[in-house]
Amino acid sequence: MSGTGITNYQNQGDALGFGRGNLGFIAMGNLNGKTFSVPVPDGEYCDVVHECQQSITVSGGRATIRMYQDNDPVVAFCVGCTANTIPGSKE
Repeated sequence: MSGTGITNYQNQGDALGFGRGNLGFIAMGNLNGKTFSVPVPDGEYCDVVHECQQSITVSGGRATIRMYQDNDPVVAFCVGCTANTIPGSKE
């Protein structure tokens, strides 16, 4: 996602999230049950922070996010990402 700006910044008090253009979304904080407006197309995405051990559904431009583990408050997903591939990364 290099070269994409920060979009859709949202502060929900104890959680925040932001998009990377229309390619991905990152959320952190107390995420259990938080719903964010996300810039990616509707569909199923995998949480690349946790090697796709959980999925995130985007519908109507919105996603309800849950923490994968109670002590790990970060979730990220992107268009075309899998546990082994993050398009546009510099690796």
